[in-house]
Amino acid sequence: MPRPVSPRTDFPPRTACSARRVSYFDFTWPSSTEVLVSGAVRDDTTDADGVTTMGEPLEIAVHAEDLVVTRLELEPPIVDVDTLIGDSLVIGFRSRARALISRDPELEGTPVGLLLEDLPAGTFVSHYALELRMQRAGKSRPLGRAAWTQADLCSGWRTDGMMMLAVRAGQRLPYLDLPPAPFQLAGDDGPALPPLPSEGMRRHRRIDVIQRDGEWVVDAWFRDSYVDSTGLKGSLHEYTIDATIGTGDHVIRAINAVAHALPWHECPAAVGFVGMLTGERIDALRTQTSKTLRGIESCTHLNNMLRSLADVPYLGALV
Repeated sequence: MPRPVSPRTDFPPRTACSARRVSYFDFTWPSSTEVLVSGAVRDDTTDADGVTTMGEPLEIAVHAEDLVVTRLELEPPIVDVDTLIGDSLVIGFRSRARALISRDPELEGTPVGLLLEDLPAGTFVSHYALELRMQRAGKSRPLGRAAWTQADLCSGWRTDGMMMLAVRAGQRLPYLDLPPAPFQLAGDDGPALPPLPSEGMRRHRRIDVIQRDGEWVVDAWFRDSYVDSTGLKGSLHEYTIDATIGTGDHVIRAINAVAHALPWHECPAAVGFVGMLTGERIDALRTQTSKTLRGIESCTHLNNMLRSLADVPYLGALV
């Protein structure tokens, strides 16, 4: 299957009777053990007359050493996140964040959930930047036997795929020629994007929810991008999702995914299985996605994007 190399260059125009959520995370590694994360998310609405009201951004700042959270701040501080400090930023973080949010029903579907739940997956992906830096410095190690446990974890890590063949051969992470991606997408009027330094990574999202004839029409976009040592930006993972959901029963009536950029030739196979979620409730996707889409029928990053669609009812209620 051909590897997709067609990153999006713009955001679609805002639509009457719609809500738009835009978020970003920036990841930098000052050293091989230290990661800094900053980001923001904002919900906007456009009324029936086409007038858009911008929401207030929610910002996050994180510092972790050896993947243990040493600082975690939200601005404004709408929820006490101190209980997440001192724990792993990757292992078990999402479930701990979900437990924290579940204590207050009014937080369900709000931007704070996306900010906290996106942290572990984004941090994991940002190791790509660290690994390439280590390779250039001659300090990278071959993928060890521990990586063998990843076999068939997802479509890209299938047993007979490029990554697992490299693992079994004792090779390093293959360097990828990423398709160029713009630093600023045309029409992106979400939270202001700061400059992304070289060897940094950004996770950028958009979810549009349009209310139309008893349905929510969803247009979502997701990108993980990397800036190399020369300042060129490329797209590592990028998807769009279109879906239609009933506003009364919250049931997915149609859903489709398109891959715009992915690292391995095997990765795009996962998009063909997204339709299996048709008939599920959209607000159940946080738990149902990983039950329905597993192993080589899934992509870790696509599943992460699908889980974020559980917030569609909250966004739809803003319209």
